[in-house]
Amino acid sequence: MESPGGKLRSIYERIDGDYDSICKRFSKEEKVMKYLCKFAASKDYLELEEAYKNLRYEDIFRSTHNIKGVAANLGFTELFNKCDTLCEMTRGGDPGTDISGNVDEISAAYRKVTDALNGMIEEGILQ
Repeated sequence: MESPGGKLRSIYERIDGDYDSICKRFSKEEKVMKYLCKFAASKDYLELEEAYKNLRYEDIFRSTHNIKGVAANLGFTELFNKCDTLCEMTRGGDPGTDISGNVDEISAAYRKVTDALNGMIEEGILQ
């Protein structure tokens, strides 16, 4: 049976995350697990979806910025990069261009992370 640490490393590899930096940042895997659970329960992505549906650019920026910050802290490299692009586009409000592709990219990266985390929850690794 794979240890929680080994499983965590394989999850990070699957989501193109930076496992080594996160372990250095938090020093204990228990801390990493704690914050992964908090990420899984976060409402920021739902807020992004709602803001995008209503084209509220300030809220799109805020939600994306929140996700980006947590993604950076948790080593979710792909998600961070996708959020960074949309943050810069919406920093001043309406970018005057279609952002649907950017939102789709964030959605795909977010789902990749949450699918992996949900799998860990189902296996009892995260609680």
